[in-house]
Amino acid sequence: MSGKDGIPEDDVAPQDLQEFAKFALDRSPDPAFWITRGASFFYVNDAACTSLEYSREELLAMTVADIDLDFPLEQWETNWQEMKQSGAVIFQGRQRSKSGRIFPVEVHSNFLHLGEREFTCAFARDISERIETERNLERSEAFLMATGRMAKVGGWELDAFTKEVRWTEETFRIHELPSDSAPPLEDALSFYHPDDRAKLEAAINEALSSGKAYDMEIRFVTAKGRELWVHTICQPEVLAGEVQRLMGTFQDITERKQAEHLRMRLEGDLRQSQKMEAVGQLAGGVAHDFNNLLTSILGNAEILQPMLKTMHDPSIQDAAINSLRQIRRAGQNAAVLTRQLLAFGRKETTRMVVLDLHQAISEMLQMLQRLIRENIKFEADLQEQVLPIRADAVQLEQVILNLVLNAQDAMPDGGELRLSCRNLDVDEELLQTHLDARTGQQVLLTVKDSGKGMSKETVEHIFEPFFTTKPIGQGTGLGLATVYGIVRRSGGHIEVSSKPGEGSEFRVYLPAVEAAPEDSAQEAEAPPIRGSETVLVCEDEPMVRDVACQILRSGGYRVLEAANGEEALRIARDGEDPIQLLVTDVVMPQMNGRELAEAISAEQPELKVVFVSGYTAEYLDGEMTARIGYDFLQKPFNRSRLLQAVRQLLDR
Repeated sequence: MSGKDGIPEDDVAPQDLQEFAKFALDRSPDPAFWITRGASFFYVNDAACTSLEYSREELLAMTVADIDLDFPLEQWETNWQEMKQSGAVIFQGRQRSKSGRIFPVEVHSNFLHLGEREFTCAFARDISERIETERNLERSEAFLMATGRMAKVGGWELDAFTKEVRWTEETFRIHELPSDSAPPLEDALSFYHPDDRAKLEAAINEALSSGKAYDMEIRFVTAKGRELWVHTICQPEVLAGEVQRLMGTFQDITERKQAEHLRMRLEGDLRQSQKMEAVGQLAGGVAHDFNNLLTSILGNAEILQPMLKTMHDPSIQDAAINSLRQIRRAGQNAAVLTRQLLAFGRKETTRMVVLDLHQAISEMLQMLQRLIRENIKFEADLQEQVLPIRADAVQLEQVILNLVLNAQDAMPDGGELRLSCRNLDVDEELLQTHLDARTGQQVLLTVKDSGKGMSKETVEHIFEPFFTTKPIGQGTGLGLATVYGIVRRSGGHIEVSSKPGEGSEFRVYLPAVEAAPEDSAQEAEAPPIRGSETVLVCEDEPMVRDVACQILRSGGYRVLEAANGEEALRIARDGEDPIQLLVTDVVMPQMNGRELAEAISAEQPELKVVFVSGYTAEYLDGEMTARIGYDFLQKPFNRSRLLQAVRQLLDR
């Protein structure tokens, strides 16, 4: 006959059953405890003794509260009733060994009746390693989440069969979605920019079908509508030749993309600046040679004009005078062109003064209103008081005039033109996108039109010399290049924004200064006064030398002429009479004008010198031009300017 547990009761005595139970418990790898209702131990196995470092006799004399920190005696009855009611419970607790070591345990406890007595049989497993593993895993997950947040890198997974999508916390954050939402694949793909979505879908389908990985940077739109750049990598998991799932990373690279775009823009600005600097040097050289020609043309025209008045035939005289007038007008227009070249090449003489930009514009308004066509609505916003700036008044007028006329040309059928200026504080953030700008107080000059606008390609070349969108014969391509050079020379920055059909806006940033505006009124030129002193003219260009000598002789001066520095020095040394004044070109082969002036001055200390050049006074040492007996005259010069410069210097 067998008992209800299948043990043949007739063949086994009760004491044998007890030995059988003890044998089974002692060979259990986990500590086992038979516990009475009074919380004392009825029996403990060998593993319990080893784990708690007590002998069996010591443990049988103890209670549960002696080894388990979570079961104090005053709560034992309540715990006992809960175990009795449930029959079997699993819980975690903390046990303390004889040496004081405290370790976590997972306890499986079963309640049973044995005759009239009640017991629980509890198996306690040391879970220290498991808990440490779990903690390490949690720390690793926390570390990965933290680094993912810092690097803006999330993870994703796609089940190849169910198409179920799983995201990490950072992936949800980048999407700007709550972490409890799990969109299906179709909805997940909808976050990508419409222009890039097809490219990603094709890559995913190929990865699912052939196991091909992909790595791409594409645009992305978050749940809140922010457009980002993301870097997504996919690595398929293939088992037995079949793709099981796709795993990958998902990183927000918007800041990097913005930095790359800014770097490319700044590099482009730098290349543009270097290119324009090189062309500017070339333009300055061309202007220097051109100024020599203009000096001869204009000088001879001035010399010839009074001679024509002595002609006897009035009809021929009028025709000749008219032709001569046209020659002078053409020469003066050409002189304007060379000034533009020199301004672009930063070789034009400037007079930097502190001025009020509003006042400068106000003084130009009447002229601008005459120049602007009637079909254009012109508005000048000069309400806000602006800070003073330092600039050349004439060149600043050239900047304003050029920008306004360009705006007018962009509106052949009429439109609106607005000229304004205001104060602006340029901070570090704005400085990041403006290679040549400066931090601090600026005055912003804006010229805005409602014209036809420009393409992106045109905007990129708009400040290049000789680049023009006007028909052949209607533009030199130097206007905006000159504006660029003047603004740069004034320590400022210029930029333009334009789109086809939306007009253009030119913005000129000029540094403000802490000084009162100066009176920029030009002194009236006094009529030239004749003289009789001895003047030595040294000029390597024959046409210029001939004109200068004729002008000076017509003014009553005794003129000596030389083609180079060595010849001039020889004339000065061999002459019987001292030379009162030297008129010399600055740039000459072998001995330049500065060296010539120093050589003659060493022997004739009272010598006064007028330096002449197609370049500017910057080609001379600052100390030279600051001397009392020295002056500078830029080509092309006319008769009155040369005679006035000579007379004023001799009279000092």
